Amino acid sequence: GIQMINDNGEFIKNQNVPAEMTYKKLLRNTAISTSSVVIDRNKVTVPIVMPNRKTGEDYALWLSILRKCGNAKGETDYLLKYRKTKNSLSKNRFDSFGDLWYGQHVLNRISVLHFMFNYTIFAVNAIKKHYF
Repeated sequence: GIQMINDNGEFIKNQNVPAEMTYKKLLRNTAISTSSVVIDRNKVTVPIVMPNRKTGEDYALWLSILRKCGNAKGETDYLLKYRKTKNSLSKNRFDSFGDLWYGQHVLNRISVLHFMFNYTIFAVNAIKKHYF
């Protein structure tokens, strides 16, 4: 789980994470926070290589790992404080279209139609996650 804080370190809200994340779920929701990832190298046997991108490289990596190695487990306790700032690279989830396109269509060869379906669900999830 994640505690969202502002520039001054003041609590904004708690953000829950799923108890389990699958490849299919991740296609429609970026619920894995890179700051909180712990990888069991006995279970993740593929090379862990982040694509060379300014943004979205973590999402592409998590898709690759889940597709090849199975599901991820989420820790529901709030062990991470995530500072939301005005200048954050990930501040606007609607700007992430290119990152999702790269991770899904370019690297994982998801069809354009399937990608658009996933992106629509992703947008609804982003609205719920950040505004409710």
